[in-house]
Amino acid sequence: MAIKILLDTSILITSLKLPLDIFGETERLLGTRVTFLVPKEVMEELQKLSMKQTSLGTLATRALEITKNKCKIIQDKSTAKITADESLIRASKEVKAAVATADNRLRMRLRAQGIPIITLRGNRLHCEPETLEYWNFMQRT
Repeated sequence: MAIKILLDTSILITSLKLPLDIFGETERLLGTRVTFLVPKEVMEELQKLSMKQTSLGTLATRALEITKNKCKIIQDKSTAKITADESLIRASKEVKAAVATADNRLRMRLRAQGIPIITLRGNRLHCEPETLEYWNFMQRT
C-alpha cells in the first residue's frame, strides 16, 4: 500500500523554482510508492496565482498542469468555504496523509497537531518525524 502525501501550493512552486522532482524525490526519500493528493482549495489557489503576469504566475500554471497529470484532486466534504491550509489539515486527518509544504506557518500548525510533514531543508526534502519506523507505519494504515 502507498503512503498518501498531500501537496501544498508552496512545495509545488518551490520545487519548480529549484528545480526538484517532488514526486520522484518523495518516493526516493520514503523508499516506497506514494499517492499524491491535492485538495481542491490548493488547485484554486494555484489557479488564482496563475492569472498573474509574473514568474510566479508562470510557475503556478506549470504546477497546475503537473498536478492534473500526477495527483488525485480531492474535495472537502464540508460545503463551507475554507482556506487551502485548512483543507490540508482536514484532509490529512480524514485520509491519514502526510503534508508536503514549504510554508513555515503551516508547518507549525501541522506539528502542533501531530501531522507528519515533508518539507525542504535547503534544496533537499526532509521528513518530520525523521524515524523510518514511523513512515513504515504510515504505509500500513
